[in-house]
Amino acid sequence: MAKGTSLSELVSQSPRRPILTHLNADTSWLISFPRAPITDEKAESFSKSSSRSYYHVIVDPWLDGELVVAYRWIMVLAHSVKASFSTMADVRGLVKDIEHAAGSMSGSDNGEVDAAFVSHYLDDHCSKESLVQIDPSMPVVTVHGAATMVQSWKHFQNIETMPDLDVDHPETLWQRPSSSYLPSYLRVGRVPSGGTYPHLHWATIIAYTASPPLGSSDSRPETILYSPHGIYSDRVSELSWATEHSNVLAMLHGLDPAWSPAAANLGVENGHALAKKIRPKFWIPTHDEHLEYQGLIGWFQTKYKKTFGDAVSSATGGESREAEGEERGPMCREVGNGESLVLA
Repeated sequence: MAKGTSLSELVSQSPRRPILTHLNADTSWLISFPRAPITDEKAESFSKSSSRSYYHVIVDPWLDGELVVAYRWIMVLAHSVKASFSTMADVRGLVKDIEHAAGSMSGSDNGEVDAAFVSHYLDDHCSKESLVQIDPSMPVVTVHGAATMVQSWKHFQNIETMPDLDVDHPETLWQRPSSSYLPSYLRVGRVPSGGTYPHLHWATIIAYTASPPLGSSDSRPETILYSPHGIYSDRVSELSWATEHSNVLAMLHGLDPAWSPAAANLGVENGHALAKKIRPKFWIPTHDEHLEYQGLIGWFQTKYKKTFGDAVSSATGGESREAEGEERGPMCREVGNGESLVLA
């Protein structure tokens, strides 16, 4: 929740809007989508309670614990800030709190998430220790490389690989036949990468609508573009499809550029250029925690602290937006460790 604001206040202010909760200081999120008035018996069969007001998706859970890359002498990484929700039991408590605030919590509901989305196969997005705390029957929707990894754990019963987005016809993401496990008002796909690190610089797009149903001729869903490492702003035909085919509700893209021998986060300048093209309502930073590193590769990790102001200053040569006559940008909101924001 925002500082000084209770969940009850947030829900009552905008009861039919998605709620975004930052589970830690890095890039683990809970997105709570209002359930659409659409009967979807197959997808609902995976949910712990069909009486809920929200469909709760956990994204890239790495809640606690060290991550060892190959061997300890190569690299070990850990959170530098204790996560507000460091176990799935904590996350289940959050789900219960949101449902209580909405007045729809049933006594038999244990607060389990409805689904998990995994955007990268790297351990800080696909943490086995965190993910296996989720009920094995819950759907996990992943990118291809992560799906193979998750399957090897032999824990989850329902794993689905998210499709790559046809960047010339992005509407096919929500016009395609129903997902095996997701409700008909929710879709997730991958925007393919380009650039120096193709295994990093892609984005996940989540499409949601309360009405009309996804796939109908007049459907114009709201979308969330999630790109924790950044996707190059010139990647796809100026990314004009984002505003032509959907209402871009939020862009989750980091502020702090990072570099290492094998990885890079694009940071604030790329985020600003991307926001100008897709025109999201909100720009929310993600993956900006300055982690603790050990091991050989850890010595070469470099990350620079930036602010939203750095984006404007870089783009305008230090002049104000008004001096340049630039269009009004997105609402830039930092959602801190443990805080929630209603996307309204």
